[in-house]
Amino acid sequence: MLDQIARHGNMDLTIKVNGDLAVDEHHTIEDTGIVLGEAIVKALGKKKELKDMDFSFPWMIAFLR
Repeated sequence: MLDQIARHGNMDLTIKVNGDLAVDEHHTIEDTGIVLGEAIVKALGKKKELKDMDFSFPWMIAFLR
């Protein structure tokens, strides 16, 4: 997930995590995603100039109509 965010977001991403990985890494991974999302939202500010990106195939358009 983090590799995909970095690759498609065109950003360098290094994350160092301290947590209870010996017990259960699931919550540490969840917390990492939450904190990363909050950091990105904070860095983007008001997001006024951002545009949504999307793509579709012609058969998808026909199917959705």
